[in-house]
Amino acid sequence: MVIPIGGGGGMRGPEFPPSTEYGKSQAPWFIILNIAFAVIMIGRFWMLDIWNGFMSLITLCIGCAMVSWEMHILWVTIYMAVNLTNTIFDLIYCIIAVVRTKPE
Repeated sequence: MVIPIGGGGGMRGPEFPPSTEYGKSQAPWFIILNIAFAVIMIGRFWMLDIWNGFMSLITLCIGCAMVSWEMHILWVTIYMAVNLTNTIFDLIYCIIAVVRTKPE
């Protein structure tokens, strides 16, 4: 069996509808959220938490792409998936920190 590589051989990806006016109206809130992620990212790198700082950098980049592509549903979905992954890693990190601390 031959797998097409390269131009796609006439195959097209899924078509998504254009952004809605409601989605475009939410862009200023996501700009504020991206600024908050930038502050969190700088803080994580400053505390030498490299892995979580890198995850925040990825989240920030996808958030900027989402806003620049006018809140397209594909970018919003990717942003949600990255935030969900980041949340799971942060919860694991917090659980490890709580377990390692010894009560006095």
